[in-house]
Amino acid sequence: MGSNFTGLDTVPVPNGNISFEIQQLIAYQFNNYIFTGGGVGLDFWFFDNKTSTFIPIFANVTVKLIDKKTSPFLFANVGYAFKWQTQRKIEEKIFWGTKAGIYFQAGAGVNLKFSEKLSLLFSAYYKMQQSANKYRETDTLLLETNNQLFHFAGIKIGILY
Repeated sequence: MGSNFTGLDTVPVPNGNISFEIQQLIAYQFNNYIFTGGGVGLDFWFFDNKTSTFIPIFANVTVKLIDKKTSPFLFANVGYAFKWQTQRKIEEKIFWGTKAGIYFQAGAGVNLKFSEKLSLLFSAYYKMQQSANKYRETDTLLLETNNQLFHFAGIKIGILY
């Protein structure tokens, strides 16, 4: 019999995983500097010719630093990412990213305003996703679960309308 590890490992996971996401945010603009709202997305992880997908649901706060045609901004998304599917590598007795968990993303960028109702957004961000690697002997015998915080850094391109 194997052991079951349920503690959260806070050591950054050395991974070369690539993440791609599509998000929709609906927000209320309080003034020319602050808006907040909620969003949902699809977050795809690619590794070893496999794909794992999450559905993050999050609250957002965005702050523009100046009110000009070209404006720097800061943002944060906090929520929970639900698991949509699991890809597995039976040959190595591991199931990757098989657990839903806390989702956090924060970054800084620039808002390029083309008109009163259309802007292009460019930003750099840090993203953290709580998930787990589940190691199995067979499809039915679970040996251990290794909870992890997965860390990503990336860039975003968006449209504000």
